Amino acid sequence: ASRLEEWDTGPASSLLCIDNCEHQKETASGAVGVARTLGLESYLEFLRGDAFDALDTHFSETESIDLLWCDFGVGSRMKDYAASVWKYIRPGGFLCCHSTLTNRRTREWLESIRQQADEEYTGIPAGEYVEV
Repeated sequence: ASRLEEWDTGPASSLLCIDNCEHQKETASGAVGVARTLGLESYLEFLRGDAFDALDTHFSETESIDLLWCDFGVGSRMKDYAASVWKYIRPGGFLCCHSTLTNRRTREWLESIRQQADEEYTGIPAGEYVEV
């Protein structure tokens, strides 16, 4: 089998979008319509709720995450969320955070990452990550 055929028979790729939709100008709820327009709705699962609540229902240690994009204002809870999801991100995968300029608490977490701070401050074991 070609590498493309091997890739195509592997685990299905998908995008899980979790948003509580409580932000004044939220746009996440429109993702389903955009995916439908592009013919990609089979790849998208939209979950309206809290990202912490989805840890037990939508994350699995048998499936790895290549990229986890955090676009939420957990601020002081970023360390706790990182600690909870880190085991699901495959080695070489990415944990990306939005709002690091506009959310003071998320920015503080990012600065801890940049300073290679201990897991106590970042939620991620020292030596297991690099800031890009």
